Amino acid sequence: MKLSTLFEDIIGSADTRANIEIHIPIDSTHHSEERKFRHGASDEIENQEIIVTVQNASPKIVNDFLSANLALDQVIVIHNSKTSLNVVGKITQQAKAGLKFKVITVMRKDNFKTNDRLYRA
Repeated sequence: MKLSTLFEDIIGSADTRANIEIHIPIDSTHHSEERKFRHGASDEIENQEIIVTVQNASPKIVNDFLSANLALDQVIVIHNSKTSLNVVGKITQQAKAGLKFKVITVMRKDNFKTNDRLYRA
């Protein structure tokens, strides 16, 4: 007996893309607050510059986190090539607050070397 195709048509489709917004607040350590002045008071690393640097890298960071390519508490470095700012931090989970990006330290250096995962902002 020969089988024949009864229907050759698309019966449905699925869009695997979804617009998901994830808001992860940025927090800092006492150490990172002190290190904002490591280059002198005249070259203070301002909060807004840290925020912009983290936000510029956040789509890639969040994508890696959601796809299990980045773990909770895994230290990462974000390098802003325009300002030479390096932000060292990690995504943490706090019981009541949920996920946070914790800034560990900050510094300006063009050729900062790291063994940690590097993101460009």
